[in-house]
Amino acid sequence: MSRAKRIVRMTFWMNNVALVSLGVLVLGRLWALPIMGTLVAMLLLVTSYWILAWTLNQRYHVKQRQSGMWYTDDERERAIALKVHSACLTGMTNGVWGLIALGSILFLVRFETQTLLLTLLAVAYLIVAGANVQYYYLWWRYDQD
Repeated sequence: MSRAKRIVRMTFWMNNVALVSLGVLVLGRLWALPIMGTLVAMLLLVTSYWILAWTLNQRYHVKQRQSGMWYTDDERERAIALKVHSACLTGMTNGVWGLIALGSILFLVRFETQTLLLTLLAVAYLIVAGANVQYYYLWWRYDQD
């Protein structure tokens, strides 16, 4: 497995841990999760990003992440990354337009403010989770060529 594939796999799973932690934090606010559950979710969120940064720096020797293609080593991987980024950008743009349309429709129905915001937050959460899965899937699909 190439270095880029390992980095994509690592970031995919760490993003999933972060998404679950954020989900627990939001649901904890809604259903009065005990403070220990909220604390554990927050600690898990911070720890997942710390582990990701440490692993990228120590194991994969990533020193700077200023460029969008910092994890690619050759032209083939750059081409794959550009295809995947293009597809994900299109998907996220469509998701944002869908979120705006859904918000407009829900605003007309006259929900409570909290219900409206929680619905939009849940849809935004699903869009971000879907983008994470889409990125991982497309990387593996395009890398088969």
